[in-house]
Amino acid sequence: MTQPVQGEKPKLNRPSQPFRVSSSSSEPSTSPIIRVDARHDRTTDRYVILWQDIRRAFKNAQCIMQDEVVVPFMTDADFKELTPPRILYRRAVVLDVVLEDTAHGPTPKQGDPVLRGTNIQQDRKANNKNKGHLSTDVKADLQSTLRSYNQLFRSFCNTMMSDDLGQAKKTMETMQRDLITVQTEILKVHPPQDLIIKAQIHILEHQQSLLERMSAVQGLLQTVVDQTSELMEERPPNVATVKSKVMALDLVKITKTVLQFLDHKDLVKCMRVNKAWHELTAPMVWGKIDIWDEPRYNPSVEALQRRRLLVNSLGMSQSDLEYCAIDFPNLRHLDVIFSMKKVEQIIDFIQRHTSLTKLELHYSYSDEEFEFYAPQLWRVVANLPGLKSLHLHGFGVRNISVSLPTLHELHIKYHSRNSSSDTIVDQLRFMSRCPALHVLEWRNYNYKRQIGDATGKDFMQMVDVGTWPELTALTVHCDALILWDSEIETILSSMPRVVVFDVRGSVFGILSFVQLQYHFATLEELHLDPSCTLTKHRLSEIVSSCPRLLESCKKDLAKMAADGRS
Repeated sequence: MTQPVQGEKPKLNRPSQPFRVSSSSSEPSTSPIIRVDARHDRTTDRYVILWQDIRRAFKNAQCIMQDEVVVPFMTDADFKELTPPRILYRRAVVLDVVLEDTAHGPTPKQGDPVLRGTNIQQDRKANNKNKGHLSTDVKADLQSTLRSYNQLFRSFCNTMMSDDLGQAKKTMETMQRDLITVQTEILKVHPPQDLIIKAQIHILEHQQSLLERMSAVQGLLQTVVDQTSELMEERPPNVATVKSKVMALDLVKITKTVLQFLDHKDLVKCMRVNKAWHELTAPMVWGKIDIWDEPRYNPSVEALQRRRLLVNSLGMSQSDLEYCAIDFPNLRHLDVIFSMKKVEQIIDFIQRHTSLTKLELHYSYSDEEFEFYAPQLWRVVANLPGLKSLHLHGFGVRNISVSLPTLHELHIKYHSRNSSSDTIVDQLRFMSRCPALHVLEWRNYNYKRQIGDATGKDFMQMVDVGTWPELTALTVHCDALILWDSEIETILSSMPRVVVFDVRGSVFGILSFVQLQYHFATLEELHLDPSCTLTKHRLSEIVSSCPRLLESCKKDLAKMAADGRS
């Protein structure tokens, strides 16, 4: 290998741009190819070819073309040509150099704002022999108009980047008038040039369509700003800072809103886009984790250990004991299916997570099998300081002595497959130990009534004496406990306000309807048994008089009213 001479600088490995003289005919050019070294532009960090280097190789160079299109000089953000003039280096492309040719007239200047970037070279060549000549006065007027158009175009670009869409629209209208003036004058002596003006008018039409769509979006955003400002003004006066105006485009908030409609698979893809998207989507991917019987669908113990701070909702079935050993500091919701092999581990898991606010317990074994662990479990549940919602699925509550004074929601569900030996008395006794309930859901299907069981009257009396003074949502589906019309009337009169009321399977009549009228303003959900004795007129009155009633409930009531009632 040839060694460089000591003291001599090594040659820079930079590219060179091939050029050739443009042919005046449609046949490919046969002129020799001349290469001009490219220079590295530190400002743009790209390779460029200086115009002065091209003029040294081609003395009469007028402009540079590629595939019959004039190559523009590089410009800054304000569309001003960079100094010294330069063009962008194009890899693996031979550029044509157009020389001054008096026989075919001067080639259009590269800086002409009308001709730059338009595919009209072939039309110009085909019509060069037939073109006319403009008078000196007309030519001067047209040049002045085109210079004005160039300035307007820059102004239009600037206003489009701002929020002043009204000014952008006015500027565009002025540009259209100037182009029509140029078109009218040129058509008198130079018909081929009409192609140029038509091209520019076509561009302006697209810009105008875009501008109209942007104006519509701006109007929508302004509505959002106005409504948000009104809400901000309605905030309590003790708030430290009340902003009178908010940003119309909160990109983070908009992104979060859009991400809520994606499934888990798409969220995982979004998490891999970049760091910012990872921070937005990681809590959505790892916020709710379900660990069920199929190991291939479960996250690994190591991955869950790394992401444990993001988990706030966890569902566990017949899972490995290794998952129970992980601590989740921000866990709020736990949905767990008990297994006799892992009862102690699950109880210990619940005891460690004092941050729980919602607990769902599933059980399918007999009470005798679980009787040994029940007292320990309920002591742990009672000691959860922030527990607000408790869901029991087939979970026995017999002989429970603990109280849950801060519980706001209680959902008890039994089905025929559940083997719990609880009686209605046992269940009512447990409910009475939750005095702060706002929501009570009690579903007991296919229940076999036992001697000494409570009746609907017993439940009504518990509500009437104020066992749950803050109860606003009540759902009672119990095959062995039917509420009669007078009992439902008493329950409705004892509740401070009614938001949800579901007594399917019970008798809802005129007495209940009269008492329900006092709660029309707050009622959001109402579910009645299809065999209720209300007339068509009463059902229609409920639909029309409850402004907050869900549409699905209105449809059900309207359907009942249409079923041949008097």
